[in-house]
Amino acid sequence: GITGVIVLFYLILSPVISLVSYSFLLKFASAIIEPFTDEKISNICTSISKSISHLIACMLVVGLMFFITILILMITSSAFL
Repeated sequence: GITGVIVLFYLILSPVISLVSYSFLLKFASAIIEPFTDEKISNICTSISKSISHLIACMLVVGLMFFITILILMITSSAFL
């Protein structure tokens, strides 16, 4: 019951953490290369980072809906404990 919910939480959280780190890495790379390269390259890194941020938001919303669905199924089947 509860163990399954905790496992689902970590199952949803692991790809989100990797995408957040990738987004921060792109923002950092954009800030580092901005003075040395063309502005277009820095803008590309920034826009990719923003797109990844939208993907993270979508994954969190879908993960929350999945989590709530599993929780409702557990409550209705009395398998909460």
